[in-house]
Amino acid sequence: MVFNSLGFLIFFPIVLIIYYIVPKGFQNIWLLLASYWFYMSWNPRYGLLLLLFTVFTYICGLALGKYSKKDREDLQESREVKYDSRSESEVDHVKPYQGTLGSQDETGESSISMVSRVNSEVSSGIETDLNMEQGISKRKGILTFALIVVFGLLAFFKYTNFLLDNVSGLFARLSINMPVNHFDIVMPVGISFFLFQSAGYLIDIYREKIPAEKNFINYALFVSFFPSILSGPIGRAPALLPQYLKPRSFDWDRVSEGFLLMLWGFFMKLVIADRAAIFVNNVYTGYHNIYGSAIVAATVIYGIEIYCDFCGYSTIAIGAARMLGIRLMENFNCPYFSVSVQDFWRRWHISLSSWFRDYLYFPLGGSRCNLLRRYFNILVVFIVSGLWHGSQWSYIVWGALNGIYQIIGSLLLPIRTGVLRALGFQKDVLDLKKNPAMGGSLKVYESQENAKKPGIEKLEIDKIGMVKPETEKLEMKKLGMEESGIEKPGMDKSGIDKPGMYKPGMGKLGFRNFKMTLLKLLRILITFCLIDFAWLFFRAAGLRDAVLMIRQILCDFGASQFSLEYIYTLGLDMKNFWLLIIATGILFIGDFIKYHGSSVGRWVLQRPMILREFIIALFILFILFFGIWGNAYNASSFIYFQY
Repeated sequence: MVFNSLGFLIFFPIVLIIYYIVPKGFQNIWLLLASYWFYMSWNPRYGLLLLLFTVFTYICGLALGKYSKKDREDLQESREVKYDSRSESEVDHVKPYQGTLGSQDETGESSISMVSRVNSEVSSGIETDLNMEQGISKRKGILTFALIVVFGLLAFFKYTNFLLDNVSGLFARLSINMPVNHFDIVMPVGISFFLFQSAGYLIDIYREKIPAEKNFINYALFVSFFPSILSGPIGRAPALLPQYLKPRSFDWDRVSEGFLLMLWGFFMKLVIADRAAIFVNNVYTGYHNIYGSAIVAATVIYGIEIYCDFCGYSTIAIGAARMLGIRLMENFNCPYFSVSVQDFWRRWHISLSSWFRDYLYFPLGGSRCNLLRRYFNILVVFIVSGLWHGSQWSYIVWGALNGIYQIIGSLLLPIRTGVLRALGFQKDVLDLKKNPAMGGSLKVYESQENAKKPGIEKLEIDKIGMVKPETEKLEMKKLGMEESGIEKPGMDKSGIDKPGMYKPGMGKLGFRNFKMTLLKLLRILITFCLIDFAWLFFRAAGLRDAVLMIRQILCDFGASQFSLEYIYTLGLDMKNFWLLIIATGILFIGDFIKYHGSSVGRWVLQRPMILREFIIALFILFILFFGIWGNAYNASSFIYFQY
């Protein structure tokens, strides 16, 4: 069962209705049953594997929690209480022992019993310290064992045959005749996602960011929550587990918001991604007889396909969870508006990239080490990311490319900065921390002289994640600024030629300076070209196919033969091709609005009820009429299901 199937369109309304009918104490139980039904619809044996894995990680979490900081503090507190069993006044009046052996001090305690008591207390303190050290050692042992099992399970299902293929290839190169048999392994869907989610939970307990979850139902729901189990977003325990502890009541605004998100996800998947896939699949499977120009076009369209496919799934998942009263983390944030590869990975598959950052990049040393080690850390993270996506060398090359892009970008930064300064830009124009205006996720309204004024970071956020208009006006009034934008003397609105650090805010849309706009567009275009070239390795059937396609592009580009008529012969007729272009334009407009801090969904929800329902009905009809359906349609074709 997948989101874009008839089964789910029947399953989800039933789950939703019963969810809000049953007593609140049974909501999690009902969601857990629904989640297992959803997951087992693929293969009933998957449910048993999921249950066994959940029990294992639950027990490991409890074992880690047993030796948590709180437990150690309790031991230390009991030691202090035992060591100083008498009252403070009694202790203050005790004089140093000066008598003979067997005499009594002023408290009436004999010297022999005093020595015995002190020795006992010292021994108790040493024993407590040893217990604490042993507890820390046990925590490390438990976590190491648990992670070996978790990632070992992933390696078995995902990389066994890949490893055997490479061993066989190595033997063949060494002229060693040793047949290697493949295992008939069927990888459970979503295993990469729920394994990483559970591993993050165990690491968070070890780092004492959260206590171990003692309620098995809540933890099992955390692992198996059906909107996110197949393709994420990869949830974090500190954000998700507290939500399962609270009863959820029906809220019409929240349900409407979630429903709109689901519709937008279906639009991205059914209207854009599945239509683009027809063209891409035809080109990538028959690239031997196709001009290089068509391969370039297909690779550009694939960038749109994979974005709409995966972001579409994540948006449906977030919307479904929102209707159930659960907030999942945002997984995509206008990635193709990124101004650098590093910026792209802050916006693309956010749940995975942040997972690698927190649980791999930082433990390796992150950026808190010398330059060579930092570059090594970046390369390791992206190679592992490539392996996570698939057991092929093409995925490893794709990951390595994204790491190399960032390393080269860092090495060339002084040269790029020097060139831009010669053109009149300030020295920090490429630094997104010192010049967030280049990031552009929100509008620019504040310069450095206002950065320290209170209240800026405390704007009230509404349910959709937008700053409420009334608080926006209030904060701007506090800062002495007009709603129409920044009108402060001595301040360059574009960020060019004058010093000052800009912060994101709620000023006028975009940048008023042509040079800044041009620079930003140029950086977005270069970033897209780099990312899209890497997508060729990601999409190709293997590394050899990717190399052959690049050779086809270089040796037989066929620019003179490239035309719309030629495009129409590659899977999409004229009507469907232009429908793809129009739908992509709608997507671009939606992302452009989101990029600048607004929301189409918010605008729709703020309309009068009749107009709002009319807009929603039109959107549903649009998806039904122009979505890719039919007998040849594969309802299980979400790209990230294979990972």
